[in-house]
Amino acid sequence: MRNGPLSPKVLLTIILLLVSPVGKRGYRLLLEWFWDQARGKIPLPAPEPVSPSALCQARRKLAPEAVRALVQAAGMELLESRPEEYRWRGLRTFAVDGSCLSTQRSRELWRVCGAPHGGNNPQVRVSTLYALVGQLPVDVSVGPYNDVERRQLGEHLALLKAGDLIVLDRGYPSFGVFKDLLGRGLHFAMRVTTTSTFKAVEHFVQGDCDDAVIEITAPHGYTPTSPDGDRSPVRVRAVRLVDADGEIAVVLTTLPQEEFSREDIAELYHLRWGVEEHYKTTKAEYFGERQPHAKTFDGVKQELYAQALLMVITRSLIAHSEQTLADPESTRHVTHQTSMGPIRTPKTQVNVKGAVFAASEHLVQLLLDDDAEALADLLARLAARIHRSRTATRPGRSYRRVSYAPPRSQWTSKGKRGRDKGRRRKKSRRRSAQQVS
Repeated sequence: MRNGPLSPKVLLTIILLLVSPVGKRGYRLLLEWFWDQARGKIPLPAPEPVSPSALCQARRKLAPEAVRALVQAAGMELLESRPEEYRWRGLRTFAVDGSCLSTQRSRELWRVCGAPHGGNNPQVRVSTLYALVGQLPVDVSVGPYNDVERRQLGEHLALLKAGDLIVLDRGYPSFGVFKDLLGRGLHFAMRVTTTSTFKAVEHFVQGDCDDAVIEITAPHGYTPTSPDGDRSPVRVRAVRLVDADGEIAVVLTTLPQEEFSREDIAELYHLRWGVEEHYKTTKAEYFGERQPHAKTFDGVKQELYAQALLMVITRSLIAHSEQTLADPESTRHVTHQTSMGPIRTPKTQVNVKGAVFAASEHLVQLLLDDDAEALADLLARLAARIHRSRTATRPGRSYRRVSYAPPRSQWTSKGKRGRDKGRRRKKSRRRSAQQVS
């Protein structure tokens, strides 16, 4: 890449376009579009678009971890640029959650990543460190399908500092995780299961108290990671929350009862849904191709890190829009009832889909144009466009799950058309039911 036609800055811009809504057109058409957009605005590395193979060769020379480092640096810088606004009760507040993503079918991805039993495609396990108030990813970890979420959690914790607050769901609680978080001086709020869980939690659920301090002891076989071999019990606060259906949720936290009420803990755990919304956005049909283009593990990581970087850029544009075009209506809040209790939310919110499209369509000029006057004009137009796309908050909306797994073959191993065979069985059942009736 050092002696090739694509500089690191141009290559990164093309990769960001590749994972954006603009990238739904294939390598060759994307390169043609990029050259048309850049011609006359920035110095191009060649008079005509490079070939798709040249792009693939250049991508192999860009280390995925370099893109990940950009996500970390840009995300944290954005959080620190607005310290008064990007805090919950004065604390930097993060969530960590994992998700699985299907990839292309290649020998390397089958070998390195693996797949669930009966899976049609190789899969990777993606873990995201997400700033809940700023609503942006600040780190992403990508591993094979059988990777462990708790191990990926350890990678994210290196970015946090003492006093930060992290919110976790039911897949993370363990005595070792409690010790690690406390040893780093981090606050946490972590939901735990109410059955087949810690003995102290089971006793708490069976009792009548809704807010108490419990003591969790080290399980049999626990191996301390600290040099001193500390196996001392962990004292945490247990909070019982009951949703509208009567289901009990227990949250273990280090936040003191004197400063944070049960309603505060319910609001905090409700904020965790932001990381789920982030995954819904990045997996949507309009965002990329629903699976990475690359057929190598490094290429998959590179694209997923680039996708997170694009979300940080989008959130930066949203923050700029809110700063320059703020109005009283956009800062009003309303209270609505959730399964965990009443929660205050903004009356209107930015349409993230519209903001992603706005950022994607102007990435070439945003990242490569050195004309300060033209860039200032573009930022003003983007701020106005994003501000116009605000929509009313509609709590309680639900969406059906959509599977993107390829359809099963019509032919079975015995040469029979399995789909038609299933239809014949259904028809025979209907006839039998009609005859019985």
